[in-house]
Amino acid sequence: MVMIGFTVPQLARELHPFLVFAVITAFSIAEAVSGVLTYAHFLAQLIMLYNLARFAPPAQLAVAVAITVPQTIVTITMFAPDRQI
Repeated sequence: MVMIGFTVPQLARELHPFLVFAVITAFSIAEAVSGVLTYAHFLAQLIMLYNLARFAPPAQLAVAVAITVPQTIVTITMFAPDRQI
């Protein structure tokens, strides 16, 4: 179900790039909270950052980067294979 949330919104990525970024980010957070990591959200967010750079104002891209970088760091830290519990 989460994979659908990463792929279907991308059909509208040129018309509404920031909205699609927000939807993908929400599904990415849901994936991390559920404890299942498919790494598909990294690719989906990378595609959306590229599309924001192409189709959105620079301010929206800056907001997206400010959200994506900490989220990626937290996700990698949470799911690191050598993480001590």
